[in-house]
Amino acid sequence: MTRNRTRRSPRNRGESGGKLKGWLGLAAAVAFLGVGGWQIAVQLSGRSELGGDLCPVTGEASLTAVVVDLTDPLSVPQKQDFLNQLERVRNGVPKYGRLTLYRVDATKEHLLEPVFDKCNPGDGSDITEANGNPKKVRALWLSEFSKPVEDAFVELTKQSGAAESPILESVQSVTLTKLQRPDAAGKPKKLILVSDLLQNSGDLNFYHRLPTLEELRRTNTYRTGMSDLTGVKTEIWMLSRPTAADIQGRSLATLWALIFRSEGAEGDIPVHNING
Repeated sequence: MTRNRTRRSPRNRGESGGKLKGWLGLAAAVAFLGVGGWQIAVQLSGRSELGGDLCPVTGEASLTAVVVDLTDPLSVPQKQDFLNQLERVRNGVPKYGRLTLYRVDATKEHLLEPVFDKCNPGDGSDITEANGNPKKVRALWLSEFSKPVEDAFVELTKQSGAAESPILESVQSVTLTKLQRPDAAGKPKKLILVSDLLQNSGDLNFYHRLPTLEELRRTNTYRTGMSDLTGVKTEIWMLSRPTAADIQGRSLATLWALIFRSEGAEGDIPVHNING
């Protein structure tokens, strides 16, 4: 007996092949979405994958370092002015920019450890319900960035009572560990020094006499405490001290501006006087 064989027409074979290609394409799309689709979603929502320091795993967008030297107590007006200025700095840190706060301290045994060191994750104002969760982002900003920064601000207003003020050495520590790291190259960088600017360590004591820049350069403290501020924008907040009125003044702030400029700091160096 001869069996009847049903042959597929070219049209049927074409339809089957098309269906197979369609299923393969769909499978590939699902696999792609499963593996990398979250990355697209993150990009569309304007967010980034964050590490424990709230910085993108690809690195921070900018760096702002604040170095605070409070050996003596602040007056009530000075404290408020100081907190106002710090809040201005916090609010000016861009999304995914890093904010690091330090207290001036000796660096002979170890470099400075930050009081606070995190990135601004964004407050959710640039996110909508259509592309993310602004309430969740806002809650993260408040609990992990804004509130800890405020707590650090209060901590920094406490006087250290230290016998010395190694300002040059502290600035050097910050530039080495934060501002001039290889992975910080090409990123916007800012350094803010908050101090009465009265350097007092080693063979350099501004309380005795204010040196010229040339005299300063000949001291061992300066030679070993120099910083590389290339590409760093710098600000000075000078804490006025009634007991040091004869030493402080325009000449003291000018000397520090010359120091920072000679170390490569960019552009003008604004000086804000914290009086009281």
